[in-house]
Amino acid sequence: MFKVLRSTKSAVRFSLKHSKKYLLENRCQESLIVLWFSFGGADKRVSYSTGYSVSYADWDYQKQRIKTNKSRVINSHTVNNYLGEQTIQILNVTRQELVDIIKEGVKLELNRQRSIGNPLNRLTITGEDTEYLTRNEVSKVLNVTVQTLNNWRREGVLNPLKIGGRVLYKKEDVYNNSRLVA
Repeated sequence: MFKVLRSTKSAVRFSLKHSKKYLLENRCQESLIVLWFSFGGADKRVSYSTGYSVSYADWDYQKQRIKTNKSRVINSHTVNNYLGEQTIQILNVTRQELVDIIKEGVKLELNRQRSIGNPLNRLTITGEDTEYLTRNEVSKVLNVTVQTLNNWRREGVLNPLKIGGRVLYKKEDVYNNSRLVA
C-alpha cells in the first residue's frame, strides 16, 4: 500500500503552559503539556491541553516530549506515544474538519458558560457566517479614533463583543447603525 504525501502549511508542536523562567524558579511546580497547531500563519493557531502535567526537569524542550532516560515519570513512554498519536490525528484533519471541530468546541464552551450564568450568554453561534471587524478596522472604516470607539461603547452607540480576549464588532452593526454619522 502506498501513501500519498500532501503538502501543508501546518505544524504541530508541544510546549509547557508555564514559561521556562517560571519553571526554573519553581522547580517542583508541574506544568500542563499543551499542543499547539499552527495552520496558514502565526495568527491562525489553536492550543489544546493534553491533560498531562510534567515538571521542568522531566521535559525535553528539543524533542518536545517527556524525557525517557533520566525521568522520574513512570509512564513517560505511554504519554509520549499519546503525544505522537495526537500529532498524527491533527495533521490528517482537513481545514474544514478543523473549522467544524473548533465551532463545536466553542458551542460546547458557550453552553457551559451559559449554564453557570456567565455573562457570555448573550453570545450564540448559529450556522450563519457572521463577519467581524477589529477596532482598527472599524476606526478606519468610520474615520474615527479608537478612543472614539471606546466612548461610543460606554454611551451604547456601538457595542463590541469580546471573543477570546479580542474586541470585535459585527460588520453589520458597523454599517447599519443609524446613530453613527458617516
